[in-house]
Amino acid sequence: MLLKKRYGRPLSALSLSLAMAFAPLFNVQAAEPEVVPGDSSATPGELSVALSQSDGQSPAVAKLAGEQPLSMEAAANSRAQIEALLPAGYKPVFMNPLVSLYAAGI
Repeated sequence: MLLKKRYGRPLSALSLSLAMAFAPLFNVQAAEPEVVPGDSSATPGELSVALSQSDGQSPAVAKLAGEQPLSMEAAANSRAQIEALLPAGYKPVFMNPLVSLYAAGI
């Protein structure tokens, strides 16, 4: 069975049903979740200074952003303690945030 499209191209019933089946996948819009004021996840908690420090941020940029950077000694000490716990040759990609978390004592 062939159907006639608006501009004269014939469509089979199978191609039309496939188009109707997959059409909703290409025009999906996400709805914003409602934030309930009494919800504990809706209220921002306080972050540690070490957590708010950006990954790989220099002390000068941290000072401009109003953040307290880790001291070089604290960062080196934390990095050495983390590397001592890791298997030989393993270096995680997220080492700078991990050092910040470890130095913050979380």
